[in-house]
Amino acid sequence: MSNLRLSFSDVCGHFAGILMLAIVFLCVHAKTADAAWPTTASALQSPDKVIGKMETFVDESAVSGKKISYGLGGLGVVAMSAFAFFGRFNWNWLWGLMGGLMLVGLYGTGVTAFTGDTF
Repeated sequence: MSNLRLSFSDVCGHFAGILMLAIVFLCVHAKTADAAWPTTASALQSPDKVIGKMETFVDESAVSGKKISYGLGGLGVVAMSAFAFFGRFNWNWLWGLMGGLMLVGLYGTGVTAFTGDTF
């Protein structure tokens, strides 16, 4: 049984990495949210314009999220093939990658099932 101890610098390094990743995600979200939300007072008075902007934002986010997920899935397949080449392949990683990509692929079907609108 190994005695796993993390030093204070290791914990701070992990925390700093997670914090930087969260900041990057928030900055990207803030940049895309500014383009999708209305900024004038006249646009905020009409509920149809606000709902239309929200629908546009959600549609664009879902499409780009799928593209990013599929791209990362492709990188995951390449990484697993490299691990298999060096003898470090783990079947659990393959099933996890396949399950995650299946959930992303079925996202539109789930939206259609609950709302009735094609996605």
